[in-house]
Amino acid sequence: ASNVMVSAVFAVAFSQQYHLVTDANQLIAGRTYLIVNTNAGKALGTTQNNNNRNAVDVSVSDGVISAISETVCELTLGAVGGNWTFFDANWGTNGGYLYAASSSSNILKTQATNDANGQWSISFSNGSATIQAQGSNTRNLLKYNSSATIFSCYASGQQDVQLFIRGEEFIHTESESIAQLLPFDKHTVQSGVTLTVTGAANCNEPSYLILEDGAQFIHNADGVQATMKKNIEG
Repeated sequence: ASNVMVSAVFAVAFSQQYHLVTDANQLIAGRTYLIVNTNAGKALGTTQNNNNRNAVDVSVSDGVISAISETVCELTLGAVGGNWTFFDANWGTNGGYLYAASSSSNILKTQATNDANGQWSISFSNGSATIQAQGSNTRNLLKYNSSATIFSCYASGQQDVQLFIRGEEFIHTESESIAQLLPFDKHTVQSGVTLTVTGAANCNEPSYLILEDGAQFIHNADGVQATMKKNIEG
């Protein structure tokens, strides 16, 4: 591996935004996501109606949502046996999971204890996400209904949805290995700590990877190791 000495890096202020997910590699258990229809400028809301979720206005610009209201539902992604779950921490007393609730009607509900109807396969094409529940209920495609202005589950038809992931700021206080760096997250590696990335290390803003004096960054994929001599906040 080659060592690269850098004398300083100028940091930019980190702004937490929501970014369009276009690839399954950006599905990460524990991270926060929005379900959106970008054409209508609507996001899945916090209100669980009898048979569906409400839709809330959002502004999307170049694949980024800069701010949301409290009525937009932030969902925590979970991983179960090759599928995914959507957990709404603000539903009910202790939170619950989105699930496809019927084979005879178009129903999207929330349940406290999850089952296969709340375990979803997720694939991507042209920026849209196909989100399909894996249980026995056959109206299992999570879609946006522009006529009713709701999100629900259908056997076919309706409008595609898109997933947005919330950018996060991480401060690494102990040496660790992570799978990838996402281009909209900020990582600060403290002095004496080594951050190893085993996969993609793409970063739109170089200042989103901040290595304090004596910190190290190792990218296993191409064998590059960088040691930051000094970091200057600006």
